[in-house]
Amino acid sequence: MIKLSIIERDPVLLMGYKKFFQNFSDILIAVTATSIEEFVVVSRSRNHLFDSILVDVNVNEKPTSDDIIYLINLFPRTKVLVHTDKSDYQFIIESFKNGACAYIVKDEKLNGLYQAVKDVEAYGAFISPTAAKALALFLQSRNTAHRKNSVLTKREQELIQLVIKGLSYKEMASYLNISHFTVNHHLKKLYVKMDVSSKTELVYKLISGEGDYMDRNKNPV
Repeated sequence: MIKLSIIERDPVLLMGYKKFFQNFSDILIAVTATSIEEFVVVSRSRNHLFDSILVDVNVNEKPTSDDIIYLINLFPRTKVLVHTDKSDYQFIIESFKNGACAYIVKDEKLNGLYQAVKDVEAYGAFISPTAAKALALFLQSRNTAHRKNSVLTKREQELIQLVIKGLSYKEMASYLNISHFTVNHHLKKLYVKMDVSSKTELVYKLISGEGDYMDRNKNPV
């Protein structure tokens, strides 16, 4: 059972999200609020414990990053899922750097909310397809002057694109028409080249822009 709290400025949307998640037996709504301030007061007064916080964020309002950090500092064991109507790559990167586990764009299907909560609990990270596209375009357009010396294979480059899209191991295997074990084998080699030890660390390194990861002038097999 995943204990989920929701912060949404629009009371109508908040009620809609609450009713939506009540359709799932594996998710329990812990606290709902229309502001971070209200959420903190209610959570502390009732001594609530929860696994994740789905927080409405307006990219046009400042300081949004401070809100994420504030929640993480208050509830360090809780996963923060950013829920916004913008897919700005700079804020996507900033959100993950500041500790968010998910970036969910509001204009996507409602079922994506449920999938995001489940994926964060299972894999530690989630990014909406719209946000993933914005990141992919940004990464593809970056200057190639400082690309990594360890050139990735074609298969590893394919896996990186799927990781950015937020696919699970099983979904990657199905998409590439290979076994789950083969995906795991390629990812382990990729972790070594990228100097990470998990899929979550790999996602963070990719979105944080720590070096370019593909050399399009080479195509090793």
